Amino acid sequence: MTMRSISIRNRSGISQSFAVIQPPPPAGDDTQNDTCITVLQASPLITGDGNSCAQFHLTSEYYAFCGTGRKDDDGRLCIAVSNALPAKLESNASKGSKFELSKPDGSAAGVLSLIDESITAAGAFGILTDASLATQDPRYSLYMGVGVKGPGHGRIVPIFATEARPNIQTMFYPEPRYYIVLGKFQPGTVISPQESSNALAVDFAGSLGNNVEFVFDGKFKYELADGVSTA
Repeated sequence: MTMRSISIRNRSGISQSFAVIQPPPPAGDDTQNDTCITVLQASPLITGDGNSCAQFHLTSEYYAFCGTGRKDDDGRLCIAVSNALPAKLESNASKGSKFELSKPDGSAAGVLSLIDESITAAGAFGILTDASLATQDPRYSLYMGVGVKGPGHGRIVPIFATEARPNIQTMFYPEPRYYIVLGKFQPGTVISPQESSNALAVDFAGSLGNNVEFVFDGKFKYELADGVSTA
């Protein structure tokens, strides 16, 4: 398991809150076009004098999860994890995890079970749904997707998900590619494309190492701590 960290030092002169999201790679087909991207971690309000940092501690240990989506008091969709299992990604000769998602009668939540390790799609795990999902509680939407353990509390937090529909198999491809967005959010809150359009991209698959610090300046731009402009 690889641990990574992103620090944002706020020198904008204005107190700001930051959040980190981890979207899936762009889909070449329709499998993830309806994906909901959720807030992975969120910072408190960070003063703009340059003396405080937003710090995000990130893990590459992924989980398959299912959960329900509901609107919060502000009308934003939030996804809450109800069931999660460790997921193994396909890597070289090692196959990825394949799960089944079903829904017991009378329950709004789903149940995940590991079928086997037979997924051959590079860097992926899969979730297969059955016919029990054809009937769902209209008050809730059932979601399935990728989650990670949140820092400190250890609970599973969703990073991206799709609505669970009956009798399909969906592949999920988590990557160590993150975006920093401005705003006050709660983990599990779904982010709109507009909110993430001006985000700072941080791709650990490149040459950043596992720990990186950025400065958010008075022009509302990000620079690497060594002075290289990034956004």
